[in-house]
Amino acid sequence: MTKEPMRDIVYVEHEGRPLKLDLFLPEDSELPCPVVVWVCGGGWQGGGKDLFPDHWFVESGIAVAAIDYRLSAVRAFPAAIEDVQTAVCWLRAHAKQYRIDPNRMGAWGSSAGGHLTALLGTSAGVKNWSVPKQLADQSREVQAVCDVNGPSLLSRMAEPELKKAYARLYQVVSSFLGGPIEDRMTLAKEASPLTHVHRGCPPFLIFHGTADTVVPFDEGVLLHKALEKAGVDVEFHAMQGEGHGYTMPAIMAMNRKTLEFFVRVLKPASGGARCASLHSWQE
Repeated sequence: MTKEPMRDIVYVEHEGRPLKLDLFLPEDSELPCPVVVWVCGGGWQGGGKDLFPDHWFVESGIAVAAIDYRLSAVRAFPAAIEDVQTAVCWLRAHAKQYRIDPNRMGAWGSSAGGHLTALLGTSAGVKNWSVPKQLADQSREVQAVCDVNGPSLLSRMAEPELKKAYARLYQVVSSFLGGPIEDRMTLAKEASPLTHVHRGCPPFLIFHGTADTVVPFDEGVLLHKALEKAGVDVEFHAMQGEGHGYTMPAIMAMNRKTLEFFVRVLKPASGGARCASLHSWQE
């Protein structure tokens, strides 16, 4: 059994408003353990830590920190990635208190959350966003990234064909950037995981539905090719016939590959052996 989650832990405050995380820990016998930061999707406009669906994952012997971050209606880019990096730094600073391993950290998200985890993974070490001064000496780097259906090159969404075909994505990216993409092309490139790809990126696991009508399938392909060219350990799965949200049995296949990836890279004490169920609550 896993412990009861520790909920609503404040990891940072902005203008008097707290941002919180929920921490899910495995059994005491498996501590200290690796930890994965889970970042929600929702077009950078909605969602939050309470949507974390995969409690089964904690049975792998890997902790999960499901986080809130500033949404685009509150503050435009780079606020969201600053908060994700801050959460990573905060967890490292409190690793001893919660018995997590600061040297075995991962990140995992879907859609907008996939974008932010990919941006975290590619930019750390080459582009450090602003974090609170008291956390500035902590590393922003993670050792593993799982990106599900995330956009990777935001500037592409201003191309006429893509703008027409993916009108909703154009709108939410514009909101994320604080205005029309065409007026913020430099910012759009800075906010893109693809821009920051380099040889020192951590191992990546990427999923993308071939029938995704929300985020072009090519976004996953582009990131995969760039990481592969840079010599990064990357695994890419084209989810045949799947859209922006997956169906069974594709969900089970994705969950199994996600578990295997994080176990391989982050090496929990149990080796994932206790994780008998791969079902999300949404199933």
